[in-house]
Formats: sequence, C-alpha cells, structure tokens
Amino acid sequence: PGQLAITCLPDKQFDWIVTLALAHEGLASCSNHGYAPINSSLGVDWVITDKALDIFGRNRTLLIDAEFIKTVEQESEAIEPMKFPSHDSVFRLVLTSGTTGPSKAVAFTQKDMLKRCQTTSKLWADYPHELCLMGLSTMGGYFVAMCSLLVGVPLYHADTPKNQIALIVANKVQCLSGSPSQLALLVQQL
Repeated sequence: PGQLAITCLPDKQFDWIVTLALAHEGLASCSNHGYAPINSSLGVDWVITDKALDIFGRNRTLLIDAEFIKTVEQESEAIEPMKFPSHDSVFRLVLTSGTTGPSKAVAFTQKDMLKRCQTTSKLWADYPHELCLMGLSTMGGYFVAMCSLLVGVPLYHADTPKNQIALIVANKVQCLSGSPSQLALLVQQL
C-alpha cells in the first residue's frame, strides 16, 4: 500500500480489471500509453504488463501472462482489501494525452478522485449507455470508467472504428466521448 504501479496494457478492458485490482491492494496506479517508454521521474515502483518488457528490471515487473492467470484462477480465496495510508494519499496518476506537448502526470488523491466523481457522475447518470473512446491513461477515459462504475451504468469498449459503430448500433449507445482525432476516425468510418 502506498506504492505506485504503472500498467502497460493496451487492452482497455484488461487494464481496467488490473487497475481495480491495484486499488483493492492500496496501490496508487497509472495507466501508461500502451508500451510507451516510462518517464523515470514518475517514481514508479512496479510495472505491470502482458508483454515481456525490461523497463526497471524483472524484480519490479509483474508479467501477466497465461501462467500468471492460471495461478490466480486456482487461488479462489477472497482477499480483504488493503487500505491506502490516508485520504490524502495519491490514488491515481493520470497522464495527459500530450496533444499540446509532452505528456504530463496529474496526481489525484482519494479525496480528489471521489470529489471529481461525485461532480461528473451526475453527467453519466442521465445516459444509460456510454462509449468512451479514450483509454484509462487519459483523464477522460479514467473518469468515464470510474463514474460508470459508481453510477452503475454499462461502459462499452470496442477497439476499431468499425467495431465501435457496430457496438453503438447494437447497444443503442446514447453518449460518446473521445478526443477530436478519435471522433474524426469514427466519422471517417461512417
């Protein structure tokens, strides 16, 4: 508890599961932009990835591969959640997208995260079906996912514009969020 883990997991659904598991264990988390190089100034304690990466050495890298998943599935005991040191502890680092320069990390404490979710969850409560094109490494992607969880509405994910359109139609998605370039790709597909 209190350490920082960064995930290098391009699959948004898998990243979300790991991010929730990290919160369960009291670790501050940050989703990297895929397998992009990690800025050493972030002070990362652990790297969690599904691909063999030698970023900080094997002692600080957790490889989530088929063998790891098989081991976890065999351990069926419920584990009590670990607590963060305090409500002022860093809960989440969110990387800016870097569209206006280099990506920057923004730290949110538990208190910050809950306050922001209480404010923004009112927006998602009105939309029972949300499709977010942004990943968990971005502020938008993380808070849409968190608010969907808190409000209890489905959060949909599709990996390509073609699959996104099929998902929108099949599930009557009413709210769409994404960056201008992601929305442009969707419009091009249409």
